[in-house]
Amino acid sequence: MSKMTFLILTLLFAIPLGNAYANPNLSQLSRQTSFDLFEPQNLESGLSYEIKLPNNKDGSTSFDTVLLSYFGNNGKFKFALSQQKNNSVITQELTNINVQSKEIKKQYIKHKVRLEARGELVKINGSEGRYEAYVGKNATGGVLRWIQSGTYIELNAPELSKESLIKIAESMKKVN
Repeated sequence: MSKMTFLILTLLFAIPLGNAYANPNLSQLSRQTSFDLFEPQNLESGLSYEIKLPNNKDGSTSFDTVLLSYFGNNGKFKFALSQQKNNSVITQELTNINVQSKEIKKQYIKHKVRLEARGELVKINGSEGRYEAYVGKNATGGVLRWIQSGTYIELNAPELSKESLIKIAESMKKVN
């Protein structure tokens, strides 16, 4: 075997291939969802995101939920952005733990993804959205939900105001 072939084979096996979704870009991810994927355009400088879902642990190549977490340049969590196909049916796993008997029961519940009429009605680029403020002593932040081009979108922020969330929502553009 020539030295060049040996070098190429050594490099090929030395480079970790890893998971294709360890750090995908949103364009790549948008091609593997059954819904349009959106990203905010109007963000303060220095924000970065991490893709929390899909995590592709099961080897899937098609995804029904995308969850992005956004962080400031100091690493502090700013907000989460969740997206799913509107009117899709998802299965949610609930785990009930009985502390006394130490019994664990798992329950699977199917529900339809849709904008529910709860929270304060707000307008996002002329469309209906719903805002729910966090509740509690000294609570800040809240959750903003709306439908955009058939995609159910949820912004969840512990410290951003309703106005800030609406501003982010109004800047959402389709990922190509």
